[in-house]
Amino acid sequence: AGTPLGSTKVQSIKSADVQAWLDAQQADRSRRNALTMVKSALRRSGVLVDVSIKPLRTKEPRVLSPKEQTALLALDLPEIVRMVILLSMRCGLRRGELCALGHSDRDDDGITIRRTLVTLPGGIHVEKEPKTANSANWVPLPPELLPLIGKRRNGYVVGGGPEPILPRYAHFLMVQ
Repeated sequence: AGTPLGSTKVQSIKSADVQAWLDAQQADRSRRNALTMVKSALRRSGVLVDVSIKPLRTKEPRVLSPKEQTALLALDLPEIVRMVILLSMRCGLRRGELCALGHSDRDDDGITIRRTLVTLPGGIHVEKEPKTANSANWVPLPPELLPLIGKRRNGYVVGGGPEPILPRYAHFLMVQ
């Protein structure tokens, strides 16, 4: 496994030592935070390391088959849950895009993805540009969604209020 970093003289630490230590960490977020602190401490001691974070696992999205989609939509779901599922399934919206979708983003037969709702450290929620340039585009609305969304008005599509629902709540709705 190698020598733990804490028992090695700082000047003796090499990139391979830090990489081996980092690869042994368990969670991606913990690894990023730990690497930032270790690199900062080493840099202050005059030791420069070239280390990269390798993802622990690559996660392929699970796409429902047409049969699974039909079975899901046949369930007796609350209206807001049905709307979140349909916007996600039929329009390809991400969780934060669902939360930030306002009625002002809608025209007669589609929606324009202009922003996403993200959670910052400390639980602060802010709207920002979509994750990728390709995400910021116009998406047609399937006819089955029109009655759920209703007429254009002020506020947000999901939840219908003046404030967006939070991404964590949208996730909860999607996994029920």
